[in-house]
Amino acid sequence: MRIGRDRTTIAHSFILAGACVLVAASQIAFAAPPLGGVRDIGGGVSTDPVVIAGQVRSAVRLGKFAVGQLAGPDALESFNQTHGVMSEMYAQVRLAVTGMYWAKQYARFPDPLLDYESKRTHEAWVQIRGVVDRHIRGDSPVISPGQIPAAIHDLNSAIAILEQVLELMP
Repeated sequence: MRIGRDRTTIAHSFILAGACVLVAASQIAFAAPPLGGVRDIGGGVSTDPVVIAGQVRSAVRLGKFAVGQLAGPDALESFNQTHGVMSEMYAQVRLAVTGMYWAKQYARFPDPLLDYESKRTHEAWVQIRGVVDRHIRGDSPVISPGQIPAAIHDLNSAIAILEQVLELMP
């Protein structure tokens, strides 16, 4: 009978040890950042500086395309398409701003360069959002000929800010 109790004790010990290993492994997997401190937040948001720089570059390209469309002779007729491009520009900058926010949250030490990039990118995001939101009436985008110069100015200003930020990014 003594042998049976010892086997039960050994089995319980192995089960307890296995549970401890699983708990420790899960805490390491969920608490520690992946290699290089880069996290994939989900929804297209990443703390990877290369991904964020790509999002900012994409926004600059989209913004330049939108400015070209707004400066063209058929700006009023093609504004639905142009507004879609500006909305995508806004979305790319929002992803970059969110990624920078999380990168700052996960950083072990304050990064003044990241703080500056984040602040300036947020300023550009606010300008782009103003242009996108200003021209929605009901369900469809609308622009008048008198609003085009202001939209071009705001987009060019946002593009200039984003290009300055790109100079500091990888």
